[in-house]
Amino acid sequence: MESFWPADLAFDEKNAPVTILREQASLLGQQTRNIVQAQVEPMSWLTNPEKFGYVFYIITSLLENYRYKLFTIEYDVNLYPVTVKADEDIRDEILGKNIESLTVQMSADSEEAFSELLKRIFHSQKTKKIISAILSQSVTN
Repeated sequence: MESFWPADLAFDEKNAPVTILREQASLLGQQTRNIVQAQVEPMSWLTNPEKFGYVFYIITSLLENYRYKLFTIEYDVNLYPVTVKADEDIRDEILGKNIESLTVQMSADSEEAFSELLKRIFHSQKTKKIISAILSQSVTN
């Protein structure tokens, strides 16, 4: 049977947002000797079947499987833009506390912009405070 599909189908050169999240989740575990890890899970409550959605958790198995939802992402088949809904304190730190930052979500139009936004989230005072608290409590248990 003859295939009607184009012969030049190829992978997109861009990294999918979820791929970037999974790489960063792995790196957190490496950096903390797996005391603090991160987990990326599909959003089970996503109602639009044309969207991809994921939750980024900071976790530790040393504290009765404690999990902290740091942010969620959502995007469509085009990969970008990606919408990020972060913890309110993190969002305020990144965007500043002004009228425009009252929106719940942030957006990145490209892989580079998404990577920069993730860097800002991971470097935020709130994220560092959460990880430090988990590390401190894990060492004493």
